[in-house]
Amino acid sequence: MNIAIVGCGDVGYYVARLAWLNRRIKLVACVDPDAARAAAVAQKAGCRTTFQSLDELLSAQVEQETAGSSAKPASRTATPGLDAVYLGVPHDLHLPLVRQATGAGLAVLCEKPLAHTLDDARAIAALSESGAKIGINYQYRYDHAIYSLIEAVREGALGEIRYIRCNVPWHRTSDYFGGGGWHASRERAGGGTLITQGSHLLDIALLCSGGVATSALGRRYTEVFTHTDVDDLFFGLVETSTGVKIEISSSMVAYPEQAATIEVYGSLGTAVYSGPEKSRVTGRGVKIRRRKHPVRFYHALGRSIEGFRRWVDGEGEYACPAPEALKAMTAVDMLYRAAGG
Repeated sequence: MNIAIVGCGDVGYYVARLAWLNRRIKLVACVDPDAARAAAVAQKAGCRTTFQSLDELLSAQVEQETAGSSAKPASRTATPGLDAVYLGVPHDLHLPLVRQATGAGLAVLCEKPLAHTLDDARAIAALSESGAKIGINYQYRYDHAIYSLIEAVREGALGEIRYIRCNVPWHRTSDYFGGGGWHASRERAGGGTLITQGSHLLDIALLCSGGVATSALGRRYTEVFTHTDVDDLFFGLVETSTGVKIEISSSMVAYPEQAATIEVYGSLGTAVYSGPEKSRVTGRGVKIRRRKHPVRFYHALGRSIEGFRRWVDGEGEYACPAPEALKAMTAVDMLYRAAGG
């Protein structure tokens, strides 16, 4: 699979490096409005081609294909046949760039969340349901310990699932907001810690519940980063269509930063996940069998990228296509609305 990285921030850098390490993937271009940042990531990921926009990348692709069909030499900036793009861009750009990429016939691996609003999220899911391959990088689905947890739930080892507790006690500094960048704007990001960090655990909790969100209660706070209009602390409760209740607390202001946890309470026992660093799952009143995710690669993010590659190359399904990610986005939207918008 030939892929281009669009958005060379922190996560884009890690995606580029892991793509470079995967012998089944060729990184053909790095794209970022900051030319120096694109060049730095490209250099560290063994890539020579950079662009400053998706428009430039797609124009070069057309130029190369035209040159190939007319037996003329391709442009020196043209990319080899492109199969997919990874989008690590501000949340409000997800829908327009997904539309642009899928309109050009490309598969898309988009960073979570699905979008900054529920309307945009539904529009992306509709594109996926019409045939476009759009995966959303909820990489916890490729974590070995999460895989063990999900399989234990599916096999009935915990019995009937009754309720789930999620906690994200993470820490961010003012550098995270980049002097008032898009992370600090509810209009652009869609929210703060709940949508950006907490949605990882909501995604897994909903998967374990076997249902979708039907109602929610929520309280949002801006405790520390008062120069922003996003939540740095959020508490919520979600009720699901299967009757499972999900409690979530998500924070950017915990100190020191601690492991995220998911506690799944069933009629036969409880499973407790802790991660993502040195992730593990333990049982209380029940033994949880340790398993490895069937997609093999370094780190959950690397396995997510490899899972996407297999999907694009017709070798299997991706764990979180856009319609699946819509479930977490719907729950996030309900929680924010319950907290006053």
